[in-house]
Amino acid sequence: MLKKRELLFVIFLTLLPTVTLARVYDEEHPLIYEDAWDLWPYSFVNDTGEPTGFNIDLLKLIFNELDIPYRIKLKPTQDALNDLKTGHADLMCGMDAHFHNEYAQYGSSVIQIFTHSIVHRKDEPVLIKSVDDLATQRVIVHDGSFSHHLMQEWGWGKNAIPYNDMQDAVQYVHNHKGSQIAWNTLSLKWLLHKFGYNDLELTPVNIPHGEYKFMSNDTRLLEQMDSVYTKLNSTGRLQPIQNKWFYPEHKDTGIPSWVWYVVAALLTVIIFFLIYYVFSRLYERKMTKNIRRSNNRLLLILNTGKVHIWLYDITTKMLTSINSDGKKTSIPLSPDFINFYILPEDFERLSILIGEIANRKKERETMEFHAVKKDDKTSHIFSVNFSVMKRDKNGNPTVLIGATTNITKAHLRQQQQKSTMLRYKHIFNSALVDTVSYDEHGIIDDMNNKAVESIGVDIQQIIDSHFSIQNVIGEPDLSLDNLEYTYLTQIYKSPDDERALNRVLRRDELYYELQLVPVRDDDGRLLGIYGTGRDVTELAKSYSSLQKKVTKLQEATDELQDYIHNIDYVLKNGGVRIVDYSPDTHTLTVYNKIEAIQYQLTQTRLLSLTAEESKSTVQRIMNTMDSLTHQPVKAIIKSTIRLKGNKPLCLSFSFVPVTNDSGYVTNYFGMFRDISDIKATEELLALETRKAQEVEEVKNAFLHNMCYEIRTPLNSVVGFAKLIEQSNNSDDVQFFVEEIKKNSRSLLNLINNILFLSRLDADMIEIKPKPIDFPVFFDERCQTAWKNSQQPAIGYIVEKPYEHLTLDIDLTNMGIIIDQIISNAVRHTTSGYVRARFDYNGEDLTIAIEDTGCGISEDQTRKIFERFVTTDSNSSGLGLVICQEIVRLMGGKIRLKSEVGKGTIVWVIIPCSTDDVIKV
Repeated sequence: MLKKRELLFVIFLTLLPTVTLARVYDEEHPLIYEDAWDLWPYSFVNDTGEPTGFNIDLLKLIFNELDIPYRIKLKPTQDALNDLKTGHADLMCGMDAHFHNEYAQYGSSVIQIFTHSIVHRKDEPVLIKSVDDLATQRVIVHDGSFSHHLMQEWGWGKNAIPYNDMQDAVQYVHNHKGSQIAWNTLSLKWLLHKFGYNDLELTPVNIPHGEYKFMSNDTRLLEQMDSVYTKLNSTGRLQPIQNKWFYPEHKDTGIPSWVWYVVAALLTVIIFFLIYYVFSRLYERKMTKNIRRSNNRLLLILNTGKVHIWLYDITTKMLTSINSDGKKTSIPLSPDFINFYILPEDFERLSILIGEIANRKKERETMEFHAVKKDDKTSHIFSVNFSVMKRDKNGNPTVLIGATTNITKAHLRQQQQKSTMLRYKHIFNSALVDTVSYDEHGIIDDMNNKAVESIGVDIQQIIDSHFSIQNVIGEPDLSLDNLEYTYLTQIYKSPDDERALNRVLRRDELYYELQLVPVRDDDGRLLGIYGTGRDVTELAKSYSSLQKKVTKLQEATDELQDYIHNIDYVLKNGGVRIVDYSPDTHTLTVYNKIEAIQYQLTQTRLLSLTAEESKSTVQRIMNTMDSLTHQPVKAIIKSTIRLKGNKPLCLSFSFVPVTNDSGYVTNYFGMFRDISDIKATEELLALETRKAQEVEEVKNAFLHNMCYEIRTPLNSVVGFAKLIEQSNNSDDVQFFVEEIKKNSRSLLNLINNILFLSRLDADMIEIKPKPIDFPVFFDERCQTAWKNSQQPAIGYIVEKPYEHLTLDIDLTNMGIIIDQIISNAVRHTTSGYVRARFDYNGEDLTIAIEDTGCGISEDQTRKIFERFVTTDSNSSGLGLVICQEIVRLMGGKIRLKSEVGKGTIVWVIIPCSTDDVIKV
């Protein structure tokens, strides 16, 4: 039961979805976008080493919309896919294909549909019209592309001619008839447009299409990319980019499509606005008459509201109100006076004032009172002017006239002015700078608290001393009539300075910044002067210190310029250059002066200038720097550039990483030095040393092996000769003689082989081909080779597929090869057969010698062509070595295959020509 639970738990864990937290991209950890550097026009490196193409422009536009910091790197396609898989890259664009599934997930948006076309010469027919034609036609494809994978998966890989650089492929088709390319339509179209080849034509072909999508392991990022891409595509903002890279013949107006929608909408709005305007104008004319009528009435009401005229009859105590139309309204004097509720105390004051005028104690009087309006209950302040309008014959007032004015707003303005003055006073006293007020005569009449603290004297003492503005600035002749805005700085270097202000301050050193602003009325008459100031002594001292530092900085700069000049001199005359490598742009910048760029080389250009033996080193150090290693990088590189005397240019490079504040490698700084002369001398010395060592080794090996190989048969001859002297038996003597003959022949054969091999080593053997009837020669030579060694149990077979075959070949050296190989086959075969055969394919002659002998082990097979290596104690081990050297001189190849207990087969392949062929 417990095991079942554990099994279920494991199955549950395997079914759990993998939760990937969305990455946060910022300036320290930007989004890394990698793509192919040779997928025109989608992504590629331009002539200046910068990434460009449709993908680059599209991604930049989307990243700007998302406000995501980013870095763009272009690499070989497989390297970019590996980086995406391992997390070194966050995003790339690629084909939605099963062979990409292991590297990342795909976005839902289809950036482009990859269609396929055939590039061929216009004067040649199209041989590939559908995908089935790929089974019978050889075609150039991009290495690792969709079409390449398709041909390999369907078993047509032998017809695919993979190219890494499709630019070279297009140029190849241009220069070679009968060749054709199958690849992405838009890429081929772009390359044809780039090279301007008019003899090439692009024909669509029915090969399955592919969908080009965003690829990433960050699902949140893919959702954002798809969302922004859909938005940009729907608004037409991607059309200019697509026209730029895919359809350059389409001239973009530069106006986004959404602008046309906006224009159409604006035109619609304008039409509706014109219709509305016509109807509104008609309605406006009708309403204007009513408004004018209402305005006239309102004007009368407003006028009446501002100044209300009324009459008071002292005898009847009736109050008569007169409106603007002259209509009169009479009411008794009461609290309902002119529709206001007058406060009781104000009504009592009004009654007393009327009584005093009626009793001739006053002729006219003005009073203010508060009232509350009935309708809105707001409080108002009114001013009432009283005067006598009529008197009786005794001169006593009988009718009073009054004018009531609403002064509420004026009263509010006075309060606001008072409040403002209080605020200004507060600001004046709380300002962070010294603030001083002067009257119209230029005498100090006020100072804020900051100014009082600065001078350390009571404000009243200053005011009583009648300090003038002339005293403050030290200019007794200053005229206030012409005073304008003034800005100045006063400098006091000693407490003995007799200017008036310093008599109060008594400072050892003072720098005082002062501003004066005169205040004048509309007629230009001076009302006062407003001054602000501050103590800038510390600021002046800081500025003085800064000037000294600037002077020192200038001196250091001059020294630096001298240093730069010296370095430039060394760079110019010492064969040294400063170099800087940027991993972002994969560009090497060469400086012949500190600030003068001599060359900017891309990785492709660097490899083209590098000799073959140094290309792997260049690729290694570039990959090392592209991986942002923190270790120094050093290398010695040989280039394809030739110097005087046909010496190759050799450079010694040394780089150190340059990091930012975060420890991130930004670039690599270094130098290179021309070591061509040193390297040439070293190579010459090494060559001569190797030659001397080879001569010494050959000499020692020769002496060692000769001592052994010659001593063995000589010892046998001497030994058997002594036995002949000691033996009286004729049979024994005959056996000893045969052994002496046998060893003598072995010794002679060994010496002949040694002499022949010495001639080969000394290049004394010349190959002299001449026409021979090879079938006849081959049969005679084979029969001669095994004639003296034939055994009854062994079959000796010669196979001749040609009745007559005339070949230009070296007869003598060919015979040596056949003799040596057949001799070895016959010597090691005790049963079965020895078969010799040949064949000719029009260019090469192939000879095969097969036996069913004891065979050779795998270890011995690997060393069988080395000198003095043999599987037979009776052999010198030089036969196959001689064969190999002769074959090499004849421009051919020799191969051997053997299996212990089953036999051996030796092939010799010699290039030669023929004049006459007759097959059997």
